[in-house]
Amino acid sequence: MAFDKTIAMRNAERYLSQGKIRLAIGEYKQVVKHDPTDFGTTNMLGDLYAKSMETKEAIACYTAVAEHYSNQGFAAKAIAIYNKIAKIIPDSPEISKKLAELYVQKGSVKDARSHYIALAKSYEAKGRKIEALAIWKQIAHLDANNTEIYQTLGESFLAEGQNEDAVESFSLLGERLVKLGRNDEAIVAYEKALAIEGRSERALNGYLECMFAADRAAEAAARIEELRTSEPQDRDLSRLAIECYLRCGNTEEAEKAIIKLVEYEPSNYLMFTRLAQLQLEKNDTVAAARVLSMSSEHLLAGGQSEELQRSVTVLLEKDPDNIEGLRLLCDYCVWQRDETALLDSLKRLSTSARNANAVQDERFALIQLRMILPHETEYTERLSEINAEHGFDDEESSVSPANSGLAKKLFGNSVPSVVGAPLVAEPIAEAFEIRSVLNGPPINGVKGIPQTSEADFEVSTLSGFEVESARVLDDHFTVEPEDDEDRMKKEIDSIKFYVESGYIDLAEKAIAELVGDFGLRPDVQELRAFLDASRRDSSKTISANGEHKNGNGNGSSVSQTQRPEIFDINDLRSELGLEDTNQDSGSDYDTHYHTGIAYQEMGLLQEAIQEYQNAVSTVSNNDGTRRFFQCANLLGHCFMSIGKPHLALTWYQRTLDTNGLSDEEKQGLWYELANAFEADGDQENAAKYFEMVFAENINFRDVGERLKRMTIAA
Repeated sequence: MAFDKTIAMRNAERYLSQGKIRLAIGEYKQVVKHDPTDFGTTNMLGDLYAKSMETKEAIACYTAVAEHYSNQGFAAKAIAIYNKIAKIIPDSPEISKKLAELYVQKGSVKDARSHYIALAKSYEAKGRKIEALAIWKQIAHLDANNTEIYQTLGESFLAEGQNEDAVESFSLLGERLVKLGRNDEAIVAYEKALAIEGRSERALNGYLECMFAADRAAEAAARIEELRTSEPQDRDLSRLAIECYLRCGNTEEAEKAIIKLVEYEPSNYLMFTRLAQLQLEKNDTVAAARVLSMSSEHLLAGGQSEELQRSVTVLLEKDPDNIEGLRLLCDYCVWQRDETALLDSLKRLSTSARNANAVQDERFALIQLRMILPHETEYTERLSEINAEHGFDDEESSVSPANSGLAKKLFGNSVPSVVGAPLVAEPIAEAFEIRSVLNGPPINGVKGIPQTSEADFEVSTLSGFEVESARVLDDHFTVEPEDDEDRMKKEIDSIKFYVESGYIDLAEKAIAELVGDFGLRPDVQELRAFLDASRRDSSKTISANGEHKNGNGNGSSVSQTQRPEIFDINDLRSELGLEDTNQDSGSDYDTHYHTGIAYQEMGLLQEAIQEYQNAVSTVSNNDGTRRFFQCANLLGHCFMSIGKPHLALTWYQRTLDTNGLSDEEKQGLWYELANAFEADGDQENAAKYFEMVFAENINFRDVGERLKRMTIAA
């Protein structure tokens, strides 16, 4: 006969009205047996067991109901049921813990604290000290103004040999003391943590911030140096030491430390700009010019040209005749292709160099000015005067301003002009390429940073600058008019020089221009073959002793003046194994996508975003591939990394529209959306998406903990 729940419930109610509790229990047991989800009846059954003093059965019923309410998020109902259990077994640590957690979830900190204290004392009474300390940590989290408890916790953990927890406790003590404005006490707390673990990142960072706030950066630097003596190659410690030196104004030590760090990690070159700013604030224009010279090419290639321009402007405001600053200004003008500003900079360099008796710099500026302004004889006359006085060869300065190949590379096909004369920036551009060689050999790929010992900080001057510039001019120019064949021959020679010197991009552009001017002639085809062969040869390895195998198999030393290194994104792709092997319809996407990854790994997030945006514009979210999903997701991560969560939200939401997403991918995107909403200050939407993840996968990352924290904060 089928079970009829309605009849069973009526029978149970009748038995209760008659005082027949045992018979009522029997009926309710049948109801629960046939319908385990009827938690209201289960609760009543627990009450009847409790009246009958059947505590074990009562606790089993109450526990089932309480766990159900807790899992459903009904904290108040779960608390009511657990309180029934607490009346039956008042000293149960498990029930105290459950109640404490539920009160935290509900936001009743006072009640949660009382239950945690009861639990901690219960553990202590049973000799379970480590577990008791863990509960005291929970209590400490609930009371934001309680500092004594962290002091006690730190000492207790230390006594028990729990060093990691002791460091955490003392660090948390320091953080709370800082919030309360008790900076000196916070320093003491952090020092206790560092005495246990000197490399604790949390304690070390907190300690340094406190020392900086107390104007004790020099003492902090001394402590970091003590740590560095045992770990001299630790780059994190190097960064902290640099921060200390900058904070206390010790520019000399900061410069040494930054150079060492950049030798190993070129991506840290931006530290040079902070150092230069500090040096400028101290009116040390010589040192600032030196530091900016070391980092100028990195700033330009890394997209921080405006930062360089601002620093150089301040430098020249303080010291208008600073030769190195004027050189940097010329570099910037060439990079920006600003004809007017370049002309003004060269004039300033010429005048200042003459006043300072810097012959090489004056002569270099005059050569450029004579080429740009051939009708203004004052520059030619002054140049001839210098050549005669110092014995320079006039032919080194005899160059034609017409049809400069490199001018086209610099300014495009439309070469700008001044007073009707074409602007020929070839020597400037060549000088810009050569500057890194003259300033010192590259160190681990870092151009423009000299090999400098800690005791000796002299930076190479531009000695030999004019000679190298004149050599380049001789290679590319002639004073006599040229016919097409002569010009073709010279252009081919120039392109071969670019290839041999490693200027692959310039060579490719020049070949394209030759095809446009002369067509695909046999000698141009041979030139292309030469370029392709050079690319293949460039993959030959450099032996351990620094010698490069030449075409004959002989080892020859390759000096930097022979082959100056130039940043080439194609070289970067090749080094990272990202070279395109297929030129199919997705090659544009692959190029931009992999370049973006390379930039992101180097920390150049603005550049990475640009590449990812270029890549994602070539695909759609329903093209049957995973390209849109991958690229849009990375765009979201990049925008989060630069502190723009509102832009990250746009890309995460677009990524959700991708066809065929798996459950795991959806959960991951929901989590990222929640994270972005929270960072953007939208707690409501953040909680919504965290709950969506929690509903499908309670173990996904730290979603449970994130929801709990949001509940407490609310």
